[in-house]
Amino acid sequence: MLRTPQRILAAGVTKHCKKMKSSIVILIVLLILLDSCTVPKDARILKRETKEWRKSQIVLHAWADTPLSGIFFTLRENGKFEYTSSGLIKSFEAGSWTNYKDTIKLVYVDSKQNIVKNKNVIIDRQTSTLAFENDSTPVQFRLRIMTNKINNVW
Repeated sequence: MLRTPQRILAAGVTKHCKKMKSSIVILIVLLILLDSCTVPKDARILKRETKEWRKSQIVLHAWADTPLSGIFFTLRENGKFEYTSSGLIKSFEAGSWTNYKDTIKLVYVDSKQNIVKNKNVIIDRQTSTLAFENDSTPVQFRLRIMTNKINNVW
């Protein structure tokens, strides 16, 4: 088969287009990763506004690993909590907590201290884990308890 200038040009253009497509895909993936690795602005402000809360002693600390991030949940002596996600999906949430027996009631606040949502966390004594009630994830994940100094729970 004869290679005409048109065929040679077409082969070169095709090869160039393939390289360009793969470069664009890599660029898009990098942009998505960069965007997902940043903490949202409201979460950064909330973390700054609640800095004093985190000086209080820890009474319960739990964690969980997920495919995209690590989750850390901390209850403080002053009745405050923080819920942090690191990895590809970054977030920071905080608020206040109270407990009654094996249920911890969480009241989440935004950076202006307005209540955003309420959630209950169930303490599973047999597995030493925490489970969030009415979790919207398809499989309810559990946080493994590392430290527990809450009175009247165990």
